[in-house]
Amino acid sequence: MTEISSLNMFTQYTALGFMETLELVELKGELKKKINQLLKFDVLIIDELGYLPMNKQGMHNLFQFINALYEYRSVILTTNKEFTTGASFYR
Repeated sequence: MTEISSLNMFTQYTALGFMETLELVELKGELKKKINQLLKFDVLIIDELGYLPMNKQGMHNLFQFINALYEYRSVILTTNKEFTTGASFYR
């Protein structure tokens, strides 16, 4: 994770790093705790979504994260996938 602003206005992850972080905290039973920690940021950027395929659990964790931030925080997702193949991020 790289903080872009010293004021915690936003933070950035690569998709791979972000998914690994969510997976590790989920295995510890602390997914909700981590999501609550991420809620302190006004904007989160997840870069390179789709660079590597996601398994079903990774997609579930990402959904839980986005669902928790819905209407409360901004999330920017970037990808190298074409729009027509955007739904095929999983294996």
